[in-house]
Formats: sequence, structure tokens, C-alpha cells
Amino acid sequence: MISKKLWAALGGAALLASVAIPALALTEGSVTATVTPGTISVSVDPAAIGYGTVGVPSVDNIPTTPSADKVITANNNGGIPETFNIKGANATGTGTPPITWTITTGAVGGAAAYNYNHKFLNCGIGDLTCTTVDPSNTMDANYETLQTNVAAASSDYFKLRLSTPTETGGDTTEHSTTVTVQAVAF
Repeated sequence: MISKKLWAALGGAALLASVAIPALALTEGSVTATVTPGTISVSVDPAAIGYGTVGVPSVDNIPTTPSADKVITANNNGGIPETFNIKGANATGTGTPPITWTITTGAVGGAAAYNYNHKFLNCGIGDLTCTTVDPSNTMDANYETLQTNVAAASSDYFKLRLSTPTETGGDTTEHSTTVTVQAVAF
């Protein structure tokens, strides 16, 4: 009889264990995630401008090529609204040794530093004729905002101005610099 009671107790314990197992099971939850793919892209037209021969020192020179006071177009070629940022760079001469002009937001300068200014004037989205110009902004080598919320397939328009150093140490060679327009998601 003891063995029947033992078997009955073991069977009862097994039944109790099988009933308790579902109460220990894990539960699941879910999160719905959405994503919208988008391409970020900007193009600039014209890709090159020239100021021609200018005096030293000279202030706020306008580009002469491809045409005088050229309006530059920054196109949103991406599929989403973008913010355009802009920055300038040092200007490197072609002389031997080359003399570099240092871009600055401060005063232009002479010997040793040869500081110069490069400015942009934002005409705005859709203003190809540049009838309304924001005040000029002097660039340095760090990005700053050119225009926010430029819709896909839309354009922002701007102009450039250049002020030469107060003197160039006798270097009268051509100097080249780059203005970079960056697109980021708005």
C-alpha cells in the first residue's frame, strides 16, 4: 500500500507541476517601427566663378565670370526637405612659394596673416533674380546655415563677395579658394 500512496503523491505532484508551468511562461509585446527612406543631395550652379583682377586692398568685390554679380543656384536634388549649410576656405596662391590668404570673419589683414573675407548674400528659395537679399554673412572655415527647409526639387539662390587682404607681401599671383555647400536632412 505504501507504494500506491507514493505513486499517488508523485502523480499529484506531477499534475500540480504541469498546471503551474503555463503560469511561468514569458509574454511578448511589440513595437511598430516606421521609416521613410530619403536621398540627400545638393548641386551648385555655376560650379566655378571668377573675381578677375582686383586691387589690394579691396572690399566686397563681385564675381565677373561667368557674368557680373552672378546669382548662384543651390538645387535640392534629394527626395526630402533639406537644410543647406555653407563654408569658406583659405585661398592658396600659385606663386613660389605660394602665399595663402587666411579666411576670417574679422578684419582683413596684411603681412604674415594675409586675412581676407568671403561673404554670401542669401537671396532665398525661389528668388532667381535675387530681388530680396539677406544681409551679407562673412564665412569662415566652419559650416553655417545658408537656408533651411528647402523642399525636394526646389532651389535656394545666393551671391558671393570677396574682400582682399590689406597687402599681399608682393604676391600678385592668382589665388583660388572653395566655397562648399552641404545638404543635411531638415
